[in-house]
Amino acid sequence: MEKITTNWKTSVCGIIAFAPQMLQVFGASIPEPVSNLILAVFGALGFFLAKDNNVTGGTVKQ
Repeated sequence: MEKITTNWKTSVCGIIAFAPQMLQVFGASIPEPVSNLILAVFGALGFFLAKDNNVTGGTVKQ
């Protein structure tokens, strides 16, 4: 559980990005373009907020 909460912003983005697809599985009526837009926006935001910039190629020397 600690790894999930280490960077809570990426976890929240992942949950929001996944939510429309899960709601559709349970029968919610969400238009496909809206669902895909939410997935794309929050998926990209999650990658942008990821805290792995100090790994290979980042700012910290290994």
